[in-house]
Amino acid sequence: MTLDSVFVADHLQSTTTCYIQTLPFELLSHVFIICEQNYNAALTTPPDLRHNSCAFVLRSVCKQWNEVALCTPQLWTRIRILGPRTLALAEMWIQRSGAQELDISIILSSPTEIAASNALIEPHLSRIVTMHFGMTCGTTIYTPAQPAPLIPDTIRSLRFANIGFSNCTALRRNLSLFQRLKYLDLSSSSTDEKWMSVDEIRISRPDWFLMEELEEILLPMNALCERVRQYLLAPRLRYSSIRGHYFAPSPANTLIVREDLSSEQGPLGVHIVLLQVPEVESLTLIWSNRTADFLKPTFCDYALHCLGMKRHAFPLPDMSLSEDEWTDPPQMMLPRLRNLRMCNVPRIGTVDALYDRYVPTYTGSLPAVLERVEIDGPVEPTTWPAVAKTLREHGTTVIESFGTSIFRLQGNEPLNV
Repeated sequence: MTLDSVFVADHLQSTTTCYIQTLPFELLSHVFIICEQNYNAALTTPPDLRHNSCAFVLRSVCKQWNEVALCTPQLWTRIRILGPRTLALAEMWIQRSGAQELDISIILSSPTEIAASNALIEPHLSRIVTMHFGMTCGTTIYTPAQPAPLIPDTIRSLRFANIGFSNCTALRRNLSLFQRLKYLDLSSSSTDEKWMSVDEIRISRPDWFLMEELEEILLPMNALCERVRQYLLAPRLRYSSIRGHYFAPSPANTLIVREDLSSEQGPLGVHIVLLQVPEVESLTLIWSNRTADFLKPTFCDYALHCLGMKRHAFPLPDMSLSEDEWTDPPQMMLPRLRNLRMCNVPRIGTVDALYDRYVPTYTGSLPAVLERVEIDGPVEPTTWPAVAKTLREHGTTVIESFGTSIFRLQGNEPLNV
């Protein structure tokens, strides 16, 4: 073979081999990890389908990529268990994850499947940092007499999905064991108990429980919302939100309310619920289209009315409060509210309720001044000009549009057009 022929052969090989095939193992593995993170961030399929994820896609490209993927434990840390048929696959993923921290999602169709799932994850409890436990067949009752034994203190994020509790005592007992929890999602959970009476709140102090590292909580639109917040001591809690019923999915410290005229309208404890999320800074109210003769107040009307209410209620648990200070003085709803958006407001909308928000309490205190108010609707509400004048006098930026909407709905989220 001549020197020229050797040169030609080397040139052909270099031009036919993809550059990515020449990457060292460590670099290609790091690229795969980035792909997995981006893939899961954009994933919209249900959790039970996520075993068919980025790791399998990467493995199917070529032999080299298959070997690199199998030797990259970070690709196999999101474990999904959907009943007995997925246990073998979940076990394979756990083995491939090596010593990495685990994100465990257990979605079952029957309480009888819990034992098998627990047996699979029990040897790996110390590695679990995210836990999602739920049921696919609606709500089930899960109220153990004693705290569940499978509760690793390593968990930072916990979500219950479609889980019902006959009472809040068992839930509080179990939550008190998650001392390192930072994120808690109870938005699709419920309880058989009613809203708390004044007497129940008054005697609740001895049962307060501490979650010192909790930073964010998602609450349901039912009595469980009140019962959790009235017992929970969370000094680092900064973010809260409500989901379910009229409350659409929303970012932290944001509430989006979409009413539905086809369902029964009424206060439905909205004033109680709003007292449980004082961290909220942004509120969007979306009225449904109503006929001209529809005079019955709707859920959005009640929610807007609550913004000006000063309701006698016990403050949320706080160890800094003495027994004497823990009384039921008038409290303003959503005291940290900065941004208010009102979409499709009817002509008879109760916007004048905002007046009451600027009336001092008996202590002379005022809530945070609204920084921005946006409103649109088919026609201008009768009392809006006077309300808008008051808002502007307090330094609030007011954006209004009547006759043509300044909002376009994308899913549950209102967007400016």
